[in-house]
Amino acid sequence: MRRTPEGNTSIERKRYKSDAELKQNNMSENKLFFNTKNFILVDFLDNNLNLVRHKVAIKVFILLLIISVPCAAQKLSEKQIFKITNYEIAKTPISPLLYGNFIELGYGIQVEPMWSEMFFNRSFEKFMPYRDINKLWYDVAYDEKDLSKGYEKDWSKFDWYHSGYEHNSWFAAPGTPVKGSWIADSSTFIITKTPEEKVFLTPIKGGSGHGEQCLQVSNHEVKDWAGVAQEGKLLRKGETYNFRGMMKSVSGANEAEVRLYPQGKWDKPVFSLPVKNLTNDFSTQTFSFHNTDFEGYVTFSLWIPGGSTILIDDFSMKPSSNYFGWRNDVVDVFKQIKPKVVRFPGGCFASFYDWKQAIGPYSERIPQDSYFWGGQNYNDVGTAEFAMLCKAAGAQMQLCVNVYHPSKRRYDVDFPTWQADMGREFTKFMSLTEGAKSAADWVAYCNLQEGKHPMADLRVKHGYTEPFGVK
Repeated sequence: MRRTPEGNTSIERKRYKSDAELKQNNMSENKLFFNTKNFILVDFLDNNLNLVRHKVAIKVFILLLIISVPCAAQKLSEKQIFKITNYEIAKTPISPLLYGNFIELGYGIQVEPMWSEMFFNRSFEKFMPYRDINKLWYDVAYDEKDLSKGYEKDWSKFDWYHSGYEHNSWFAAPGTPVKGSWIADSSTFIITKTPEEKVFLTPIKGGSGHGEQCLQVSNHEVKDWAGVAQEGKLLRKGETYNFRGMMKSVSGANEAEVRLYPQGKWDKPVFSLPVKNLTNDFSTQTFSFHNTDFEGYVTFSLWIPGGSTILIDDFSMKPSSNYFGWRNDVVDVFKQIKPKVVRFPGGCFASFYDWKQAIGPYSERIPQDSYFWGGQNYNDVGTAEFAMLCKAAGAQMQLCVNVYHPSKRRYDVDFPTWQADMGREFTKFMSLTEGAKSAADWVAYCNLQEGKHPMADLRVKHGYTEPFGVK
């Protein structure tokens, strides 16, 4: 193997036969050579397969070779020839579980586009900047060898971008937010003021108990109503939408009003609903809205009278036609893909994952920084939601367990790599004993019948009578 000028791994390739000869001989005489000093990959391509253009397949192939070398090194001569034929070697097919799909929580909005929740940062948390490893994987760095040269902040410039990647800011309303595709290390996704009205948004520590902070909305106008808003809500005709949120009156009038405006327009709302009798304690406010006529994007907004201040927290809005929280159209596609096995909650991400923070009522789950990748993990998608998605498609669940270890106390000290800026202490993940217990509890939560284990009883309490059957 060698390094290209761009820093990517490439493979020396030698063609022993023309494409016409390959087709005529039906690949029967193509040979793969392995040399302890050099890798030589001989093409065994049919009309539709081109390994050079399929980088992933090449990397997997190389990995298999590298893994096999230590075990076979003593038995191999300096050069051995392996003949590849099109003859069936074994009657029993390989297991379909050898390949599948995966879900990586907390990896730059991978799960959120599939999830039916319509709010971004629904509990108004402080947003952890995306880490360098995330920027490299997303290919937004200007120079992957020199990250000091910066990175592209407008994700919409990339061909992989779509609306599911939008980071819609909460902003003082009426006003104009930044583009949802604009994502910088300095982004808070809370625009605290607007030139149009004297209304101010202030993140406050504490709140209703969901996350570490809530949002204070203060309208300093005398008469005009003003408030907080977020763009990017796609409404479908005939769909019913359900809102739930925590609100608390701090001063002034004890009322508010929810309004949905066509995105970019403030003249006439598509829907409005008064919120009455707010108190000086957090209370749950709910409503359902059946959309009969409008099709397109709207701006969600909450307005309060002049001279009023309120606290808001733990907002949520979803269409009624979701499948255990997943978008119905996503589930339909997932069924068509028919994956045999799906990994959860991630690979690197799993090293800092506490599965118990993502079970039970959504208002009791704890949103967390995505420590490895940066960004947020809201914990709205947890074990039960993953199990229901797999069940819909008939896929096996593959759970990656967080292996607790003393080295996790200071990740940046014990693993001094180019990710060394993590700088967090993970004392809760240090005990080997606690790690084993957490894993055993997870097995019980997933697989045991009610009455067999406290974790199984907890699953039933959460509304899932039957075990998930993780193998």
